[in-house]
Amino acid sequence: ISGDGGCKLKISKLSVGSSELNNLSNLNIIMGRNGAGKSRFLRSLERGLYTNGGYYVRYVSPERAGTFKRDGNIITAMSSNPGWLGDTRSVNQASNFKAASAALLREEETLYLRRLQDVPEIRNDPSRTFKSDRLDKINALLTNISMEMGKADIEFKTLSGELVSADNISSGESEAVSLATEILYFFDTIEPSKFNILFLDEPDVHLHPDLQARLGKLIITMLDEFAEHLDSVAVCITTHSAPFVCSVAASSYTSVGTKNFGID
Repeated sequence: ISGDGGCKLKISKLSVGSSELNNLSNLNIIMGRNGAGKSRFLRSLERGLYTNGGYYVRYVSPERAGTFKRDGNIITAMSSNPGWLGDTRSVNQASNFKAASAALLREEETLYLRRLQDVPEIRNDPSRTFKSDRLDKINALLTNISMEMGKADIEFKTLSGELVSADNISSGESEAVSLATEILYFFDTIEPSKFNILFLDEPDVHLHPDLQARLGKLIITMLDEFAEHLDSVAVCITTHSAPFVCSVAASSYTSVGTKNFGID
């Protein structure tokens, strides 16, 4: 797999066994027909680099089940075993994926507020808040509902202000919220001393073409926000989506490659 764009990175190639991603860019789009082994390729790289101390790696599986609602059992599993999340997601179909994303959103709030205190240009700008910088980015993906700060937790509301339970929002909305949370969490947990990689396996699944394009724009926005780390950040995505590819293709961050049958 090779691309031809993007910014100068500290690492130009990811290699695990026979799986290689060459000419690495900040945003790497991997396309290919069904059965070409795109998901297997990403998981091979993720599993091989996950235990390498020089990398910070996160992987998002292609079939993301569950409801975007915090679950005490999931929170306990995540807190008691640091490797639980990576292990349970290294499959095509990850159960309780969205419940884990909901738990990460609560962590995301804490991480952002901590960064708010540590970075002077953010701390001294009254317009920079968790709502404006994070929740509004998620809400930009949605059309019929919004996420709001409730008294005890994040809440979903209709445009008229009525509360909606997490298990009553549409599958596409739930998918978009979960994916956006995973993307935001990755960027807010970047480790400057390591090479940071987000593997997104078919994020377009279950999303309307308009949502697919908006998700692509969200990734570009986050790369812009974390420009100071661009030499050590790579997002690697498998997709079949023309709207998604079109939404990011013009960016200097982007490279597009093809996964062919029998080639790792």
